[in-house]
Amino acid sequence: MMPSWGAGTRGVGREIVGMRVHHLILAGLLVLASGSGSHAGATQTVQGRIELATFGSPAIPRMTYAATQVNGIAGWVFAVTTPGAAFRLETQDGVTGLEDVDVAFYVTLDDTEPVGAFAESGDEAGRVPAGASWAVVTLAAGAGGSFVYTAV
Repeated sequence: MMPSWGAGTRGVGREIVGMRVHHLILAGLLVLASGSGSHAGATQTVQGRIELATFGSPAIPRMTYAATQVNGIAGWVFAVTTPGAAFRLETQDGVTGLEDVDVAFYVTLDDTEPVGAFAESGDEAGRVPAGASWAVVTLAAGAGGSFVYTAV
């Protein structure tokens, strides 16, 4: 049975529902137009310190982080927010002066093969691979190395 709202209010409920539906559709279209799935204009900066060198192997820090959510012992793991963006990974300082950081990108932390890896001597630069959701920074040489990762 339909509720009675008094004289002159017949159909008002349907009009209100209709207006709400139109507003929801408009809001959805605005969201789609403003965020087409890309991260254009987004910047991601991650700073960290890694105590122990894994000589460029991302397996140990990736598995350690997946199990414990701990960063900084054998590597640094973080969620990528700018797939496809240009990035730069710079070594800041360290205990020995020989510190060198590398980065590997993964779709999931369960993956054993990265979708991209950068392991040159010195600073790293390139593009975050499309589909990458995780990055693993490792210390290829030295000890107690600090880094800054920036993607634009």
